[in-house]
Amino acid sequence: KKPFKNLKQIIQAEKSEKWKEDDYEYLSIDALPSFLPAKKYSDLSGLPAPYTDPHTKLRYATSEEYSRIKSLPSDIVMGLLNLRKGSTTNS
Repeated sequence: KKPFKNLKQIIQAEKSEKWKEDDYEYLSIDALPSFLPAKKYSDLSGLPAPYTDPHTKLRYATSEEYSRIKSLPSDIVMGLLNLRKGSTTNS
């Protein structure tokens, strides 16, 4: 059975480890890019969105969101698309 360590003990153990100069960290700018596909989220609710409306290009997660997208005016649709492009780079 593995002994239990609290957060303070884990942090102390990491500080005492010797890191090489060329080791990659999670937040390092030199870290390699992810090979996983970018996750896509609904433009209305923020839930994971498996669907995209072919006319407006808005992403949605449920049929209720789809019916709501159909009733949105075009200026709101454009605003939502601009928000998505401004806040994400790969999605």
